Amino acid sequence: MNTVSVKNLTKFYNKQKALDDISFDINTGEIFGIVGPDGSGKTTLLRILTGILEKTSGKISIMGLDIDKDYEKIKYHTGYMSQKFNLYPTLTVEENIKFFAGIFGVSQQEYNDRGEYLLNLTGLANFKTRQAKNLSGGMKQKLALISTLIHKPDVLILDEPTLGVDPVSRRDFWQILQEFSQKGTSIIVSTSYMDEAELCNKIILLFEGRIIIKGNPIEVKKIDNTVMELVLLEGKNIDDNIIQKITPFVVDISFKGEKIRVILKKDGKESFTKEFNKLFHINEISPSIEDVFMREMGK
Repeated sequence: MNTVSVKNLTKFYNKQKALDDISFDINTGEIFGIVGPDGSGKTTLLRILTGILEKTSGKISIMGLDIDKDYEKIKYHTGYMSQKFNLYPTLTVEENIKFFAGIFGVSQQEYNDRGEYLLNLTGLANFKTRQAKNLSGGMKQKLALISTLIHKPDVLILDEPTLGVDPVSRRDFWQILQEFSQKGTSIIVSTSYMDEAELCNKIILLFEGRIIIKGNPIEVKKIDNTVMELVLLEGKNIDDNIIQKITPFVVDISFKGEKIRVILKKDGKESFTKEFNKLFHINEISPSIEDVFMREMGK
């Protein structure tokens, strides 16, 4: 079942087009990733889905309800977590959760059952009396997530929820998302971390308000460009002249410690290997979503 359906969505700010003919569907229990550089339209798209912004044209339905006609009903089916920590810093963990439970009319019995479950799941059960301002960055994000989930939304909308969070907390956060996904919650998440995009069931790559790639991670990574990892042979040195020689062969070049990662132009594997096999150990590797992203940016 499609829990979210977006058809031909367009958004203008004055004469500036922020979103250009966006269409996608999200099924029950899917994690749907939105990837793109700053200014690509990610936050605008999420704010339209939550009703914070009005669209210019197009159709959106959530849980079979039309966003133009049924927004008051839709908001009880959705939970939204923005980039900015928007809880109350002087309230405790428990007080924040109770506040948001009250907004959505969660009964005391539901709160007791749901609140304890979420606190235990996120590891915040022992911090119920701590003020939000005294939590670490990762714990604040978990508290924001609990407050978003307390009314059992069918669709969870997250705007770069792990931005600036340490790697361990990021991993924990995604384990929680995957657990809710498996229980049937549809999750829409924007992210700038390519490893997080790999964890999604479907992704779209936004650039200048347009979808330039759409599919599941396996499909997205099926590109006809070869990706190579280069390591200098012993006794060889790299300089600007070498980089200039490599550049005509590649769509993108990046440095990973002592290794150089290159995305070759189409059908460039043989000529590249012949040209540089006396300078580098050359290994062909599987493309990542980051490689696809950089290839598209290179275009």
